[in-house]
Amino acid sequence: MVQNSMNNRPPLSAWQTELIRFTAFPSPTMNVAKQNWWEEFVGELPLKQNREPRTFEQTDEGPFKNGRLVLGVSPLRIDWLYTVPELNLNEPIVKLPALGPFDQVLEDFSKFINRWLSVPDLILTRMAFGTVLLQQVGSNTEGYSLVSSYLPFEIDPENTSDLLYRINRRRLSKTLDGLVINRLATWGVTSTQNFSLLAMVGRPVQQNLGEAIYSGRLELDINSSPDYAKDLSPEKTEDLFQELINLGTEIATDGDKP
Repeated sequence: MVQNSMNNRPPLSAWQTELIRFTAFPSPTMNVAKQNWWEEFVGELPLKQNREPRTFEQTDEGPFKNGRLVLGVSPLRIDWLYTVPELNLNEPIVKLPALGPFDQVLEDFSKFINRWLSVPDLILTRMAFGTVLLQQVGSNTEGYSLVSSYLPFEIDPENTSDLLYRINRRRLSKTLDGLVINRLATWGVTSTQNFSLLAMVGRPVQQNLGEAIYSGRLELDINSSPDYAKDLSPEKTEDLFQELINLGTEIATDGDKP
């Protein structure tokens, strides 16, 4: 059995970033119909764009640093999503698909979002910070040993499969009085591998492409509670975003704790 100890945990930089996300929920008083945020903050036209004029929904997408950036805007929700490039499904996966170490990706992404949070007339009711983090290991067994070092209970790595541990450990905000922050974390072990289907007589046959890549996986969704009855103070949005980041970083560093 694995002895859970802080000394067994790799540093924060060991987590590789599959995606990182910022979500803002606009106030009903805020008009998102005439925004041009992509060009304003990315500095060029999107590679792809989809508009739904009747519902005031818009999606922009294009290359950004080591991956691709997606902006989704509607009257109910605004998402900035930075994720890995689209994979070629016809080729073997030779390395873990990732944007880079979490601490480095987070620094770049948070600077970008803080610029956007300075938009005039930005009125929000909620916000959320999310990410999917991976640590490559040699096997499923090594994956469960790794995940076990972050949890308050021990996992038998030799006889465990299909683990999905999800928990929300809420905290009171230090930025806004009376605001509860949800700290939702989902832990597991995953394998990544492409495959092709061969047309055989009678039925298709799956052919794996290359070797599977195993990793410990942590998905975070750190968000302000929908029960908060007021709009978020514009003067506090950057501080609240940083608080969400700090709470997520704490989980990725110290594991699951109240």
